[in-house]
Amino acid sequence: MANRDYAGPPKAPRTPKVRVGGVVDQVVALVGALPVDRRLEAPHRTQRRVMDQVVEAQIDQHRS
Repeated sequence: MANRDYAGPPKAPRTPKVRVGGVVDQVVALVGALPVDRRLEAPHRTQRRVMDQVVEAQIDQHRS
C-alpha cells in the first residue's frame, strides 16, 4: 500500500516545450506594437543579443 505522506524525491522542474513558430509569432506581435520608425531597430538589437548569448555559451562549453 502506498504511503500518501511520502511523495518520493522531488522531481526536477520540467522545461516547457517552446516552439519556434510560437516564439516568432510573439516577436512579430511585439515588434508590430512598436512605433513604425523603431520596428527595424528592435530585430537588429534582438539578433545581436542572441548572437552574444550563443557566443558566450560556446565559450563556456569549451571551458568545461
